[in-house]
Order: sequence, then structure tokens, then C-alpha cells
Amino acid sequence: MKILFISDGMSLTNTGIANVSKRNYNLIKSAIGDLNVDLVVIGNKYPEKFKGAIKTYNSPSNKIYSMINCMNLYYPVLNGFIVSDIKNLIRRNCYDIIYIDNSMYGKLAKKIKKEFISIKVIIFYHDIKYRLAKQDLKNSGFLYYPKYIATIYNERLSSIYADKIITINERDAAQLNEIYNKQSDLNLPVTMEDRFNEKIANKHTHKELPVALFVGVGDYFPNVNAMNWFISKVLPQLDLNLIVIGKNMEKHKDKFEGISSKVKVEGTVGDIDSYYYNCDFVIAPLFEGAGMKVKVAEAFMFGKTVFGTKEAFEGYDIEKYSGSGFLCNSAIDYIKGIKDYIENNKAHNYNDEARKLYLENFMDKLYIQKLVELL
Repeated sequence: MKILFISDGMSLTNTGIANVSKRNYNLIKSAIGDLNVDLVVIGNKYPEKFKGAIKTYNSPSNKIYSMINCMNLYYPVLNGFIVSDIKNLIRRNCYDIIYIDNSMYGKLAKKIKKEFISIKVIIFYHDIKYRLAKQDLKNSGFLYYPKYIATIYNERLSSIYADKIITINERDAAQLNEIYNKQSDLNLPVTMEDRFNEKIANKHTHKELPVALFVGVGDYFPNVNAMNWFISKVLPQLDLNLIVIGKNMEKHKDKFEGISSKVKVEGTVGDIDSYYYNCDFVIAPLFEGAGMKVKVAEAFMFGKTVFGTKEAFEGYDIEKYSGSGFLCNSAIDYIKGIKDYIENNKAHNYNDEARKLYLENFMDKLYIQKLVELL
């Protein structure tokens, strides 16, 4: 079996999509062997070719080219030239499967299936963008409209031309069926290689004040809205310090730190792990979004208690692992929940139940056989 793996997430860094894309690539290599998987990277953001890829296509040099791509009903980093080049690559090789690691490339899937009827196309849905795209349009205004149309168009084509569809959780599978009348063939949740090191885990800390941690990309409006809300509505009632990290989150440093002296925005950091080890708990006050929140799984991996909304815990069974996370859908929920936790966990920032939730549900090796069966 020979697979062509096409991804735009592989060249990203410090984002949930990047983590899941790299996980998907590694899982497929584990399932059928490294030599049987060729990698094509779209939207590369670096001048050099992506390591390990047989083809690398760079991101458009400016927003005008991205806009033109969208107006041609391609997602911003794809265009007709790239599609033609990928089709030439397929002609020169005997691929059994084309794995497209993003539902935003439905037009690519259509062109592949029209010419290569016998080749199986598998598409991974990181989320269902139909509703989220409408939120993006509302938040971003008229200039977002071409991308909005391209998003809806490509997601629909993906549902039509995929031979097999992989979703990330049951909610997305249900939305896929509701919106596009298609069944998901496999739910493949967020998983990750275990990075927890018990020897350096700071299980007993002696801080003047507890430390809460938020991890999220600063270019993603649900994360920004979440921090605005939490810092304004919840933090004034709590006696703690809040650390905010995540790619490009430093863009909001002045605003967030200006609201409260309890906030410290570190933004883009090289060593995420140290922040998990040193915090007392993690917050995820997201009221908008789609898919699964990678940073929630990451927090559980480090044995951290998570205070999150219904949206944040989508795909995570915190009821089965009692005490791993606390559902908070209002400011009152957060204030009471965090105060109670601090009172009862003054010298202990490690949660065995949270760690167990990760070990039993979100390790990579748990899903290799399921992927083999799908292929």
C-alpha cells in the first residue's frame, strides 16, 4: 500500500492543528511503514523545503494572492497550479490512497477523484467549519467574505468526494451528518505522544499565590474572547495569578495586562512544558469553536486539573474521571469552582485522575489499529 499524505498543518508551529496534523502523519507511518508514505506540504511558511516532504508549496507572499485563491474557490494557500502539480505527481506514482489532512481542500479532492477514479481519497476533518465560518465572518467583516465562501464550498466538496471521512469527535460526526448528510467512518480524537516526566514534575509547590494557566493561539478569536471574558468577569473575584501563553498571544499583552495586574502574558514561548509543570491548574473558558481543544488533552497529559466550559470539554469524558476537570459555564461557576479547588489543594498541583484520563484515552498508540482497519 502506498499513500500520498497532503497537509497544510505540518509546517505550522505551536498550534493545535499542527499537533494533530503531525500526529496523523506519524500514525499513518506507524500503520503502514515510513517508506510507504509520501508527504506533500502546502502553505509552507519557511524559505527552505519542508524536511521529509517530496513536494513543498510555500504560502502566498501576500494577502492579495490569498484573496485571489479564495475568489477562485480555493482555500488561501492553494491554487490551480499547485493542484495541477499534485495531479502530475499522482500520475508518476502508484498511490493507493490520497490522504488529505484538511476538509478545506474539497476542490482538490474533486479534481483528483475526477481523474483518478480508482484511488481512494481519505479526508480528515479537524472540525466542522460550517458554523464557525459564520462566526468568523461576523467577527472579521466584509473582507473575510471570499474566504467564508471558499470555506463553505470546500467543506461541502470534501463531504461529496471523500471515499472515507475521519472526524475528531462524536459532535463533529453528528454535524457532518446533519449538515452534509454524510456518515463519519472513524472518530480519531486528539492524541499525543506522552511528554510527562515524573522526575521533574513539580507536584508540591510553595507559591505566594496559586497560578492559573491559559494556553491558546492569539490569532484565534474564540481564545481572545475567552481571555477578555475571564479577565474581566472572573479574575477580579479570585486571589491568584494568571499566565497566558500561546503563539502570537503577545499581540494582546497590553490589553490583557491593562485590565488586571494579576495577568502576565508570555505569548509565544519555546518551552511550553515548563509552564504546565509550574502551574496549579489550567483554565479553558471557551464559549465558541469547533473540533477538540488540543490544549485540554495536553493539560491532562501533565496531570493538571482543568476548569473549562462545555465547548472546551467537547470529546473529553470528565464525568467518568471525576475530579479531572470541572465544568464551568458561567462566571459564578468559575469563581466558586476555583475558590473551592484552591481551598482544598493548597500544596498539590498534580491530579492523578487527569493523568489517568489522558493515559486511557489520548495516547497515540491506542488508535493505530483503528486506522489500519480504515485504510
